[in-house]
Amino acid sequence: MTLLPGHDEHVGMLRQELATLETRVQGLQAASADVDLHEAVARIAARCDAIVEVSDLVYEDLSARLQRLEAELVEVRSLVAPAAQVAVGSPPAPSLHYGDVVHRVRELVLQLTPPGATVAVAGKGDPALVDLAGRTGWHFPRQADGTYLGFYPRDDAAAVSLLQEIVLAGAGYLVFPATSLWWLHHYPGLRQHLEQHHVVVVHDATTCAVFRLRGGHAAGASAVPTAARQARDLVDRLLPSDEPVALVSTDVAGYQPWARTVVAVPSVDEPDGRDVALDRLRRAGVRYLVIPHLDAQRAPAVNLWLGGAVEMVIDQRQVCAVLEITDHLPTGARRPPPQGA
Repeated sequence: MTLLPGHDEHVGMLRQELATLETRVQGLQAASADVDLHEAVARIAARCDAIVEVSDLVYEDLSARLQRLEAELVEVRSLVAPAAQVAVGSPPAPSLHYGDVVHRVRELVLQLTPPGATVAVAGKGDPALVDLAGRTGWHFPRQADGTYLGFYPRDDAAAVSLLQEIVLAGAGYLVFPATSLWWLHHYPGLRQHLEQHHVVVVHDATTCAVFRLRGGHAAGASAVPTAARQARDLVDRLLPSDEPVALVSTDVAGYQPWARTVVAVPSVDEPDGRDVALDRLRRAGVRYLVIPHLDAQRAPAVNLWLGGAVEMVIDQRQVCAVLEITDHLPTGARRPPPQGA
């Protein structure tokens, strides 16, 4: 989608004219000793670069806003579409108020999911939709601290990435209420990913669509493996309960539910992860990494992956290792040591 037709062409023309001007100035400079002329053109060139940079920023901001408005428009269309599809002469279908939809969604989710399940709901941050008796309700999409993300994904790839994040974090189900079913039409790549890799439990256009996420935490706390419980217990004894951790594991879901913020780090060997890992962990407020069943081969790999920015806190060979990220702390500043360290 092009928000400002010809934007790139205008920028290109501006740079071309600037290059032509510089060429002429070089010719004049060769024939004249007027240094001021060259300095004046250099100042003009700098101002042109600044104008182009600001233009690019404004263009990106407006494009992002337009995409969000388009997503909102799709949502509005999804709400009015049922009325438009009523055949001429047929009695209109009974309309449900939003409160009725919320009530029906919660009832259906409680029928279809087991106690202890972790259920993500695409409900625009409505707390009523994640208030699920005996289940852990998550907003979708959500931030690292669990709060609603506040905006829609840019495209299919971003939507699938958000889905994969909640699967890694331990979500066992994903629910789209009737008011959010437009997601499955607006992001066809997300719908295809859900249908290919996960399970459609129910798809009721008047209530919601429910997907069971393979690899997520669909069962209760009793499903947590013994080794995972041992690692959690060790970390909980060692670190304050409000201290978030990064879990370096390919089975993050196996550690859920966990009464602390967990940032999933699926692999220390993932190239893209190496590029953004530390920045992502810093922004999430993470100070400690938990690495289950650390062995002699993985220890150097983790240290290399983090560029030497970690220190070993504890290495319980049959359980896990806990490492501290140190390079984000101010010079000379040290936080209080973890409990029991």
